[in-house]
This record gives sequence, structure tokens and C-alpha cells, in this order.
Amino acid sequence: MAIALALWESNYYRCPVLYDERFRPEGPLRLRQAYLRYQDLPHHSTTFEVDDSALTENGFTCCATYPIKFTGDTLTLTSTDSLCIKVYSDSLTNHRFVVGLGLSFGKHWIHVVSGESNTIPRPSWRDYIEHKYMEMKVRTPEHARHMNKVRSGAGRYGQVCIMQTRLPRTTSILQISSVMWRSSGMYGVKLEVFHDHGFGDVSGEWTAFEVKVGNFLYVSLALVSLFI
Repeated sequence: MAIALALWESNYYRCPVLYDERFRPEGPLRLRQAYLRYQDLPHHSTTFEVDDSALTENGFTCCATYPIKFTGDTLTLTSTDSLCIKVYSDSLTNHRFVVGLGLSFGKHWIHVVSGESNTIPRPSWRDYIEHKYMEMKVRTPEHARHMNKVRSGAGRYGQVCIMQTRLPRTTSILQISSVMWRSSGMYGVKLEVFHDHGFGDVSGEWTAFEVKVGNFLYVSLALVSLFI
């Protein structure tokens, strides 16, 4: 019997990940001491409001969401429904990428992975999307820790986190912007794509900025300045 544990700060917690042979831990098995938290962390729901209109304007299509359906542009995650992925396809290059929206240890996180071309042999659509879902779910603690570290210094009003990553074998750069407003608890997520024919390097890492005023003007200026 295997019980999946995840390290969060200094304690281990039971991790709601089903064991799957395809995602076995790397390296040899080890015996070690682990400190288990007596009580679980409090769980809170998280609501994302996703704006992907800039993607559709540039030839991208949202193929599917799994396993939760969006209500309009919003998605609410809970401790029992803690992950949803959106699969996008580029109509020009026939390449896919997957955006994951997650909730772990009471913290929200966003992650993106690139997929293969639609034209190469692949499993059935259901097998593909379930594999991508499990691939992201087993790394949930890693994604949550990484984004939580970046946004640890959230300001009084809120915070904007920005990440840019290059889509493989293209001149496109995907930019994800996440805005957190303390007053409402809502997380705004904007997906955009830019073309960089110079093939410049992008970090693929999250960067956080403090929101000092309670309106989107500051956030918009920050995004424009960063991209320039």
C-alpha cells in the first residue's frame, strides 16, 4: 500500500495523487525520517477568471478543458476539485500546449507544458488529455512551491505575477499574467502570445510585482513595460 506524501515548508502532508506506473519517482528508494503534520492545512476555494481572447485572435483554439468545465470565463477550484487543464492548439503550426490551473495547500498555482504536434501519431484524444492531466497532477507540490515562493511578498492591495515561455519550434512567446486582488480573493489570468523572430531567450520563470493601487491601470502599465 502506497501513501503519497508531499513536503510543504517543514512538514509532510498526504497528497491527493493516485499512484500511476507512468510517473514513478526517479532514483533508488530510500528509508528516511519524515515529520507528518498532525492536522491538515485549512482548505479554501479559489476562483480564476481567465481571459484567453488574445490567443484566439492569434490563431489559437481551446480544444478542451479537463476534468472540470468552465462557467463562462470563470473556474472555482476546491480541495476535492483541485486541478483543471486547458488544452490549446495553434492552427498554423498544429502544435499544442497545456495550461494547468491548480489549488494546493490553500495556494493557487498556474503551470504550462508544451505538447506535441497534432500531425504526428499519438494516442486517442482521451488518453492524451488524461495523460497530460496526470503528468501535471503528480507535480502539483512542485508547481505550488515554486509559485508560492515568487509571490511571498504580496503587497497590501494585491500582486501581479508574469511568466513568459517560448513555444517549441515556433517564434511565439506565451505570456501568462496572474493578478491577485486581496479585497475580492479573485485571481485574474490573462493569456497572450507574441512573436519574437529574433529567437531571444526567455526565462520561463515567474516574476512578481506589487500592486500599489486598486485598479488595473497600474497592472496594464507593468505588463507593457515588462514586455518592452
